[in-house]
Amino acid sequence: MNRGPTIPLEALTAKELLGMLMLGKLARRHTDQPMVNHGLAALYRTISAAPADIRDACTDLMSHISVPQHTGVVSNSLQQHFLMLVRMINEKSVCCIEVGSQDDMDSICLVPQTLVLKDQGWEVAGESVIDNSRIEVGLADIASIEEKSY
Repeated sequence: MNRGPTIPLEALTAKELLGMLMLGKLARRHTDQPMVNHGLAALYRTISAAPADIRDACTDLMSHISVPQHTGVVSNSLQQHFLMLVRMINEKSVCCIEVGSQDDMDSICLVPQTLVLKDQGWEVAGESVIDNSRIEVGLADIASIEEKSY
């Protein structure tokens, strides 16, 4: 199986390995987000392949660093929307998204093209089926998604 290009661990500095561990510690706060656990698995597999002296030094240093736990809860619908949009992106499907609160709901029809993780959370970006303009919608703002066939 071709896994693509690789970086030998010897090419990473101790600071880069520590940086990866720090990212891992920060990411552990968000294991409820899609794909974070897969990223953590890859990170830990990479770190475990480091030479023992570097790995031990990093582990010792990281034991003195703490990151407060994330207290927010990701809704089941957010995860379902994420997975549904991933499938639609792969299939180049069209969907209509209901955005907003019950009092003020907008419907947006688009061809989703990518999912982007931003500071405020995941967003779907795509092209409007009406005028081909670029649309970005936060997944947390989505009330429902309906796949359409055109």
